[in-house]
Amino acid sequence: MSEDQIYDIYGLNKVSWFPPGIGYFYVLATALLLVGLYVFIKKHRGKRLVSWQYQAKQELRQIEKQDKIDLVTLHDFIKKLAINKFERSNVAKLSGSELLKFLEKNDPHNFSWTSSAKFMNRIYRKEKEQLKLTDIKDITSNIKKWI
Repeated sequence: MSEDQIYDIYGLNKVSWFPPGIGYFYVLATALLLVGLYVFIKKHRGKRLVSWQYQAKQELRQIEKQDKIDLVTLHDFIKKLAINKFERSNVAKLSGSELLKFLEKNDPHNFSWTSSAKFMNRIYRKEKEQLKLTDIKDITSNIKKWI
């Protein structure tokens, strides 16, 4: 019997370089999904790290960690927040009691800045004044509402 007479037996087909099994497509889809999720998270986290709210929260945490808070540091922080929150042209020229009146007028939570932060009027004195965290607890809680 020769091989020419065996015509009903077929040989194996060539194996392709990429098996078409459905499991490979699931693995490929999962890998693409994970890469897309990684790129999305990196992009979103990058935006968060450069936002003024994130930086303000970090700076507020640093201020709250200190035992005694420098009055100039607190004033500069509040002014920087006001510049970011409101129009720069309205806030940049203000300081002391003018800034407090502006903040009280424009505060979304109707916080009394002139009575709670009246120590900010003493910022331009020669001696460096230090505050305790308990003195500014209500101010920091209102700032957290802003951010």
